[in-house]
Amino acid sequence: MKFKVQADKGWQDTGYKPGAQSGPYIIIRASGDWHCRPGSIGARDANGRKPNSTLYIDSSSEGNTNYPLHEEGARIGMLIGKIGEEGDPFAVGDFRRIDHRNIPSDVSLFLRMNDNDDGLSDNSGSLDVEFSIGSGDTSRDHLVVPGYRGRSTGYKMAKGQKEY
Repeated sequence: MKFKVQADKGWQDTGYKPGAQSGPYIIIRASGDWHCRPGSIGARDANGRKPNSTLYIDSSSEGNTNYPLHEEGARIGMLIGKIGEEGDPFAVGDFRRIDHRNIPSDVSLFLRMNDNDDGLSDNSGSLDVEFSIGSGDTSRDHLVVPGYRGRSTGYKMAKGQKEY
């Protein structure tokens, strides 16, 4: 399945339901670049870097609660996600494996740019995101178990993300 995440919109329901998938984990891959705060932050890739660069100049959102993701390593302009409308945000970037075995089958994955809500209107561009099912071990990244707080199901995962 593919989805286009818009830079100027808040949380976007992808319609993708990780808990309804088979396999040991799902894989999210993102490509392209989008623009965050013209004149200051500028073009960014899914990891919050300047495209074709390893630089994260002036892009940290660590500790700034005005941003949806403000944990250690969080960057302005990076692709972030959450499971369900009330889920806890987690970093996605250009590649993320997610353990989906304990996520209810009727709950969607939401994605957005890590920018404060007041700053979304001047953003532009989009990222192309593709979802697939993992079928074995990969050394590319850690497996993330995203926080999820289900209201209708009463299901609750641990708050925050856990990495294995």
